[in-house]
Amino acid sequence: MSEENRTLELMDMPVGLLQFNAQAAVTFTLVGTNLVALYRKEGTKNTFLVKPTDKTPSGGMTIKAMIDDINLFLKGYDPSAAQLDPAKVAEAVKDVDEASRTESAPTVENIDYESISVELSQAFLYLSTGEQVEYAFELNVDTSQLFPEGMTFFNVKKLSMGIWNTDRKSVLERMGIIDFDTYLGVE
Repeated sequence: MSEENRTLELMDMPVGLLQFNAQAAVTFTLVGTNLVALYRKEGTKNTFLVKPTDKTPSGGMTIKAMIDDINLFLKGYDPSAAQLDPAKVAEAVKDVDEASRTESAPTVENIDYESISVELSQAFLYLSTGEQVEYAFELNVDTSQLFPEGMTFFNVKKLSMGIWNTDRKSVLERMGIIDFDTYLGVE
């Protein structure tokens, strides 16, 4: 059979016979956390998944390190781009605090951006053709260095916030989500 006839024969085949499966991945870092984004095509189903690559969280990065990384990125992208100034970021936070403060609320005076560490401990996104979107994100803010050492009456060591729309056990366990009913023994 000639190559021309073979090509014409392939063109006349039903589309379903030419279906293929494929997967692509990209590994990246966001807020110091190693993540992988996967895309999979199986027949007519397309699936997109983002998940951490490490079993344990990275420890995050300080706000100052984030500002430094953003400035490095901006400089690499456009050398004439205006750089973020940590002092101006601190002033903006102080302005927001002052604008929203009531008389009895504590004030934000001198924020030490080298002592606050932010960690993206969970980033999970699952999109699949014809299925509900599933996600889970968790941020931890280590504030243990903001209070004087040895302070035991009141000391905030870490703030955590998790948002999720999934029932996947492995994701919820990684986030440390507590099922209140199970914990309290409610049936």
